Amino acid sequence: MARRAAGGAAASNIMCIIAVAIERKLTYEEIENCFFNNPDGAGVAWSSGGKNHLRKGFMDVEEFIEFYARKVNALPHVVHFRKATSGGVSPEMTHPFIVDLQSPLRLTWSGKKPLLFHNGVIQRWEDIFLRFVPDVLRELRRSRKGSYLPPGPWSDTRAAAVITAFAGEGILSFLGGKYAVIDRGHVRTYGKFVEEKGILFSNTSYKNIRLSKGGSGFPYTWVPKGNADAAVRNGSAVEVESVAEEWWVRR
Repeated sequence: MARRAAGGAAASNIMCIIAVAIERKLTYEEIENCFFNNPDGAGVAWSSGGKNHLRKGFMDVEEFIEFYARKVNALPHVVHFRKATSGGVSPEMTHPFIVDLQSPLRLTWSGKKPLLFHNGVIQRWEDIFLRFVPDVLRELRRSRKGSYLPPGPWSDTRAAAVITAFAGEGILSFLGGKYAVIDRGHVRTYGKFVEEKGILFSNTSYKNIRLSKGGSGFPYTWVPKGNADAAVRNGSAVEVESVAEEWWVRR
């Protein structure tokens, strides 16, 4: 079950994509489009047995597809494909993050805490986070869970997970961007999502592979099979290859 909540402050929402799978799983083509538009790693979360489960740090699309096809069957579930901004590129910085006062970095995890996904950029996130740190540390000491924040790496989303653990999910509407939180079979979204046949997407980068002119990245763009020959004839492509039974036109 997914519920949409009001959101949020103005922010850049083009980084990354969240897919909330409510009625079906993502297709192979949707996964490829999402990954190649957002190539800095993928992660997924679902609920079963009264717990939330995450598996993240997939830096290769085929590795993710194999795991997703075999292991993720519960609905709803949430998938995230990252386009890095803060925190650099690493498996640990892929989403989701555990909503906890320390938000430990785990590539595989099961437990009772909610899990947070983010699409967008939190402006001046370090300044916002540092304002919460004294209160977070006091709460950690009070609850005897520790007396310090764990070491990095840190990103705006990991910081948001800590802030949410302290202040509640309502704070997300003020941080900016779009969010999904999964907790024991329920998904709450913050910000505007697009529905596509039983899946909520946080933007439209699932539809096609968009590569900036002259940019580095995956060197193909998808076109319908019937248009492939025309693409070659009119000079918009120099080479056509068949990949996974789909036509891809090399730039």
